[in-house]
Amino acid sequence: MTLEIWVAIAGGILIPLLLYLLSLENRSKKKYFLMKFQENKSKIEKFIKDLEHLLNVNNSFQSKAFTDSEITYIECLTLMKSRFHLEYSDEQYKALQKRRLKKLELNEYIEKLKVQEDNLNILRVDLDYKMMKYT
Repeated sequence: MTLEIWVAIAGGILIPLLLYLLSLENRSKKKYFLMKFQENKSKIEKFIKDLEHLLNVNNSFQSKAFTDSEITYIECLTLMKSRFHLEYSDEQYKALQKRRLKKLELNEYIEKLKVQEDNLNILRVDLDYKMMKYT
């Protein structure tokens, strides 16, 4: 066999194999992304529920949420619920499941979910402290 034939055979095997391995990596990342999506959804849902409970117990819906702002807790809660239902709806999840995402998109989405989770963890610590203190 000549070198050209070996190159053609190797290319005919290696290229599809490489493409297959890349698609496996992408599927694995998408699975991880969808799992993180569901985890964040659950954490945010619990956070909203706990915040609402704390505000109910202390009748502080109309209190200022921040010392340097006129925004009340009820306004924050309403905004959180609205964003949650928009970003974490079942329809959104189904659309993400069906959508074919490129590697770059997946990496960006995963990074955004991680940042969101980090921010939520900071809020969670503060909320847990307030729940211990005020309930």
